[in-house]
Amino acid sequence: MLIGAGLALVLMATVLHFASPFDSDGNGNDDGQASLSAENPRAPAPTGATQFRMASFNLLGAGHTRPGGDRPGWASGEQRMVWSVQLLRQQNIDLVGFQEMQDPQFKKFKALTGTQYGIYPGSELGPAAMHNSIAWRRDTWEVVQKKWVHIPYFGGDLIRMPYVQLRHVKTGQLAWFANFHNPANARGDARKWRIKATNIEIALANRLRENYPGQPVHFTGDMNERELYFCPVYRRTELRSANGGYFTGSTCHPPKPMPVDWIFGTAPTRFTGYVALRSALVRKSTDHPLVIANASIPPARAQTSGVTRVVVISVEGLRPDMLAQLAAARAPGMAYFMEKGASTLDARTEYTRTTQLPNATSMVTGRSVTAKYGGHGVGVDRDTGGTIAQAAGHYVNSAFAMAHDVGYSTALYAQDPAMAMIRRSYDARHGALDPQTRDYGRNKITTYAQNRSSAILVRDFTRQLATSPRRFSFLQLNDLDTVGHESGYMSAAYRKSARRVDELVRRIRVTINNSATLRGHTLVVLTTEHAGYRRTNSDPSLLRNHQIPFVVWGPTVRAGTDLYAINPQLRRPGRTRPGYNEAQPVRNTDVANLVMTALRLPSVPGSNMNRGQTLNVFGGP
Repeated sequence: MLIGAGLALVLMATVLHFASPFDSDGNGNDDGQASLSAENPRAPAPTGATQFRMASFNLLGAGHTRPGGDRPGWASGEQRMVWSVQLLRQQNIDLVGFQEMQDPQFKKFKALTGTQYGIYPGSELGPAAMHNSIAWRRDTWEVVQKKWVHIPYFGGDLIRMPYVQLRHVKTGQLAWFANFHNPANARGDARKWRIKATNIEIALANRLRENYPGQPVHFTGDMNERELYFCPVYRRTELRSANGGYFTGSTCHPPKPMPVDWIFGTAPTRFTGYVALRSALVRKSTDHPLVIANASIPPARAQTSGVTRVVVISVEGLRPDMLAQLAAARAPGMAYFMEKGASTLDARTEYTRTTQLPNATSMVTGRSVTAKYGGHGVGVDRDTGGTIAQAAGHYVNSAFAMAHDVGYSTALYAQDPAMAMIRRSYDARHGALDPQTRDYGRNKITTYAQNRSSAILVRDFTRQLATSPRRFSFLQLNDLDTVGHESGYMSAAYRKSARRVDELVRRIRVTINNSATLRGHTLVVLTTEHAGYRRTNSDPSLLRNHQIPFVVWGPTVRAGTDLYAINPQLRRPGRTRPGYNEAQPVRNTDVANLVMTALRLPSVPGSNMNRGQTLNVFGGP
């Protein structure tokens, strides 16, 4: 449904008409503070995204299903709360905004969960306020402030509804969460009260954003409106709904389908995995869906890095000792990035493969190889003519898709013809439908170029960088690997080829530094799919095959930094080959979610490499 500007103006005018009877300024500033943590807010931890699952859940109040209630045949509120808690646990919900939580349900919730959840207001503000309680897992969040705001309900009666400031236990990220239930028409036409409530909620969102910059604001609730809630909230606040929707000019495009139960959030929060769950267990628990979304807030340093574009350069067959030689010679390309950025010569490939296509696929999907363990399934080092989805048995998301689906442009430039499999997997035929916001199409890779000539490929790539740079670009070069197979890795021919490749990389650096658009806003990641020994690279157990360099250069990346020094959660592997159940090294498979971190996007859904976006490149530990 398209809602024009005229309706929005009518809505705003109506809001102003009904504002004055309720508070001094019509903006809902009669909010109250129930308690304030004595702790001073701590600075967020330097690494890791703040990732959590949140929900909005109208429980169907116990009064509806008690004897004499208007829902005969339903189980009691207490029994339905048993099922509701089962749902929260099954769905791994970290935070939920309840509506219609009446006293029998509240007591059963407390009996079932004990101290597992914090809850507000619960019983702190009386039975009416209890109905709209926010609950959060105490092992995930700790409360800093608990507050409330008056919202008009049936007949305009003012109900205190909660909003809380929470601190994430693991990352230290601060965030606000508010939960509302705007009146339905169950006792007559309540549209004017819903409009009034919407106006107060909009004012609250804007006030929190102004007073607490950098702290995202989230709304959950049964708003009893669809487009008449979404459109003014979208236009007049920074809140964006977890299930999409957008504006073009003055025209509102609400999401489809569109329940009356909502989850909203402001930047830097991003949502994935939205679902309005209506399973059999939900249907016998309540008359509303359980609305769920995965929320992700980027690591603190990524939020302020200034990065707007990412260039990944994979130099196939690049050995760490070759890069060390280039660095000693002060080579102007790859070695420059190493000198001026953060790096290690002791990173690792994907554990089970040291071949090109499996590792390249891991680098763009953030997955290991073995499909039965959540990998992408591309184990052979050739283009089979199929897709990654066929190899995995299901669609596999990627950094290309994640960037594309929020409207970012992407590019893949490759020497190796096998990279066509990656291109095919995300083309207009095989790419997935956009899961949220507006539809940008199924073709997830905006620009694709394949050329066996590295000189021509880099020429075309730098031309695009200079004129229309993509938000995320992946460049794959394989001259060095070809020479390694022909003449031996670290042979004279190999070293000569490395200097030629270094010159090509220098051209990319110069292009970035000569562009006002790119300079100071571009993160470069330089690594490889694998190294090599003698004339082969196929044995993943050999150190010379799986030990690789990993280099990052860009804004706020400190020059000369050892990646292990600023990532104490990682372990320098030395001469070992750590598996996935051990302390992890830096891996080339971390690339996909490092790209997501730099672009302030959530980790790639389904990824199992750097999924928590904990690889830190932007500063100290």
